[in-house]
Amino acid sequence: MVGGGPAGAATAIALCRLGIPCVVLETQTTAYKPGETIPPNAYPVFRQLGIEYILQDHRHIRSVGNTVIWGQDQVQDRAFLAEPHGDGFHINRPYFEKQLRWSAERIGTQWLAGWTFIDCQEEPDHVSITCTDADGARMVITAAFVVDASGRSAILARKVGSQRKSLDRLTGYFTKWAPLPKTLANMTFIEATQDGWWYAASVSNQHLALNFMTDADLQEINATQLPQWLTDKLQETVYLRTHLATSHGQPFATVHAKPASTSHLDQLAGRLWLAVGDAACTYDPLTSYGITAALGSSLYAAMAIKDQLMGNPEAMDAYRYVQQTTFNQCLGMLQNQYNLEQRWPESAFWKRRQVNVSQAG
Repeated sequence: MVGGGPAGAATAIALCRLGIPCVVLETQTTAYKPGETIPPNAYPVFRQLGIEYILQDHRHIRSVGNTVIWGQDQVQDRAFLAEPHGDGFHINRPYFEKQLRWSAERIGTQWLAGWTFIDCQEEPDHVSITCTDADGARMVITAAFVVDASGRSAILARKVGSQRKSLDRLTGYFTKWAPLPKTLANMTFIEATQDGWWYAASVSNQHLALNFMTDADLQEINATQLPQWLTDKLQETVYLRTHLATSHGQPFATVHAKPASTSHLDQLAGRLWLAVGDAACTYDPLTSYGITAALGSSLYAAMAIKDQLMGNPEAMDAYRYVQQTTFNQCLGMLQNQYNLEQRWPESAFWKRRQVNVSQAG
C-alpha cells in the first residue's frame, strides 16, 4: 500500500478482513488538513469496514444538518432528522487518520511510517517496490499486488504511465477560526457568492474550519496577500459574515490553499496494481464525497484484489467499471447542484460550472 491516508488505511483494513496481509508505506507529512464532514449516508461504509466505533470518539463533533444559501438569498436549514442513519459528523481529520491506522494495525497491517515510494518493477508473478526513509536507507518489498493510495499525486500510477485528467481548477482557501460561534457548532454551513462558495464546519469544540472554494486561475494572488484577500472575500457573504465578524477588519492570521478539483486517472488499474481514493478519483467538496468515496472504494478494491489473486481475469475490469460508474453518477449530481445557482450569470466561476461539469465524463 503506497499511502497511509484514509483510502490506504481503509484498504488495508478491508484486505486484512479478507485474510490478505499487507504493508503500508506512509510518507509522514506536517501539512495542515482541515476538518471534513461525514454525511449520514456514509455510516454503512464504516459498518462494513468494522470501524463505525471510531465516529463515537468525543473528538468528532456530531453534525445535525446543513445551513445553506444557494440559488436564493434566503437561508435554508436542512436537518438530518429524516436520515435513516442518524446524524453526520464533523471529524477531527488528524485524529481520524490516527484512528484508521490503529484499526489497521490492530488486525494485522504492517505500518511503515516515514518510508517513501521510489519505484516499482512488475514481474510475471509479483511487484518489487523500492522505498527509502528520511535517512536515505533503501528497502525493496516484494508483493503479489500493489495499491496506489498516495492521494492526488498518484505517484505509483504516474510511474507506470497513467495520467490525471482534471475537469476544473477548483481550489480551497482555508483557515481556522476561533472562538467557535454557537450558531454554527453542529451544522455544516454552505454559502454561494459571486466568485465561488464558502464551507464552514466545526473541527473541535473551540475551532471552525473555514473554506472558500474558487478557481485558482481566477484569483491571481500571492501567498502574502492571501490573509487579507480571504478577509475581504468574507465581506461579500450575506450570512456567514454576521457570525464571523473580524475584529476591526484585521486579516486572518494564516491561510492555506489546497487543490479541490474534480479529476480522475485515465488508467485506474493494471495487471498487478490499482489506484484507490483520491489517487483514482477526486471529487468537488460540494458533493461531501471525498472521505466517503475513499472508504467505499477500499471495499471494492479489496474484493478486486482478492479476485485477481485467485485468478479471475475480469477482476480489474470490474473495478474500473465500478469506479467510473460512481464517478459519472457524482458528476450528474454535481451538475444538478451547480445548476441551482443562477444569481450571477456573468460570473466566470459560475459560467464554468454550467459548462465544464456537463461536458465531463
